[in-house]
Amino acid sequence: MTKIKLFDQGEDLIQNRLLLFSLQQAGIEPRAYKRIKENVYIIETTMGYKVLKGYELQQKAHVLFNVLERIHQEGFSSLAYFEQFPNKATTIACEKYCWMMMPYYPSCPIMYKSLKDRRDVTHLLNAFHHVGGTLHSEFQDVLPTQFIMDKWSKRFLQFQRSVSHLRLFLSPKELHQLCHWSEQSLYLMENYQTHQNKTLTIVHGDVASHNFLRINEGKMCLIDFDLALISSSDYDELQLAHRFLRYVDWSLDSIFDHFPSWKTNPFYVAALLFPTDLLREWNQISAGEYTPARIQALQAHTKWEVYYRLNLAEDLLYHLASS
Repeated sequence: MTKIKLFDQGEDLIQNRLLLFSLQQAGIEPRAYKRIKENVYIIETTMGYKVLKGYELQQKAHVLFNVLERIHQEGFSSLAYFEQFPNKATTIACEKYCWMMMPYYPSCPIMYKSLKDRRDVTHLLNAFHHVGGTLHSEFQDVLPTQFIMDKWSKRFLQFQRSVSHLRLFLSPKELHQLCHWSEQSLYLMENYQTHQNKTLTIVHGDVASHNFLRINEGKMCLIDFDLALISSSDYDELQLAHRFLRYVDWSLDSIFDHFPSWKTNPFYVAALLFPTDLLREWNQISAGEYTPARIQALQAHTKWEVYYRLNLAEDLLYHLASS
C-alpha cells in the first residue's frame, strides 16, 4: 500500500485548498493525500483510496471517460476506469485542470524480465484489443487514428532533422547504424505491407511496464490510457516486442514465442529491425529534455544496444531471406 501523506501547510497550499473545496462540492471528503505529479494525486476518502487525475482539455477527459466506461461495460474489467463523483459529475474543474477520479489499486510492479509477466501482459493486451475491436467505430470521430508505420516514419524524420545536434553525443558509427536500420526497416515494412494485419481496434498506445499492475490475487490491471487511439493491434504489440528484446537477450525465437504468427510474417520481422526506443529517447534529448546525467546514461545504453542489435539485425535479415 502506498503511504499517504497528510495535508500540510507547505506544498501547494492554495491549490490544494481550491481542489479540496471542489472535491467537497462533488461529495468527496479527503482525509489525506499524496501528490504523485502536478496533475495526479492519491487521496484517502470515506469510500477508500482514490486516484485523482487532471487533464488540461475537458474534451480529452470526457472522451477517455466514455471510452473506458464502454470497454468496462463490454466485459473487460482489467483496467482502471474513471468513476462518477458522488454528485454524479464525471469531472470537476479546478484551476487549469479538469479532474477525474478512479479507484486506487495497491499493486506489485510488472517486470518484463519475468517470463510470466511478459506472457500475462501479452494475454491482457490481446483481451483488451478483442474488446476494442467491437467498439472502435463508436469512437472513430473522437479518437485519433494512426498506424505504426506512420508513427515510426515521423519518429525517424524527427531524428534525421536532429542529426547535426546529436553528433555532439553519438559517434559516427552509432548515428550511421541507427539511420541505416531505420531506413532499412521502413523500406522492408513498406514492401511487406500487404502482410500487415490492419483490422482496427482501440489500442492503449503506451505499453511501458509501469502501465500494467498486478493487483489482488495476481490479477493484472491496465492503467493510463492517455495515448489511446484507433489502430491495428500491432501498434501496441510491436512496441511491446521492442521493450521485451533487452530482457530476452535479443533473441528472435523468444519474441516469436510471444507472437507466434510473426515467425512467418515478413512485415513483423522487418518491423523488429526498427530501433524505435533509441530514436524516441534521442528525439527527447534533441527537444531539450535532458540533464547531463541522462545524456551520459543514454550514451552508455546506446553503445550497449547497438552492439546487440548488430547480431539481431543479422538474424532478422537471415530469417527474411530464408522464409
